[in-house]
Amino acid sequence: ILEAFSTGTPVLAANTKNLDTLIAVGQNGFLFDATQPESLSNALNVFENFSETDLYQTARQTYETQFSPASNYKQLMAIYSSIL
Repeated sequence: ILEAFSTGTPVLAANTKNLDTLIAVGQNGFLFDATQPESLSNALNVFENFSETDLYQTARQTYETQFSPASNYKQLMAIYSSIL
């Protein structure tokens, strides 16, 4: 998912293992229920009706603000500062 976001690619994923903490539905991707085949079909239909430009830009922005090396460095330094 993070590799996809790093290239500005929105993600369509099964809603398992806390993926909802990474994917903001309708902003940088979509989630579906893996036990319900129609859920995947519905997610694909919704995806097709969204503005691709917005999804791609938000996916890239998600990576830049939360997961890039620079962002991770800032988060790590904040943790160290709070401990000291």
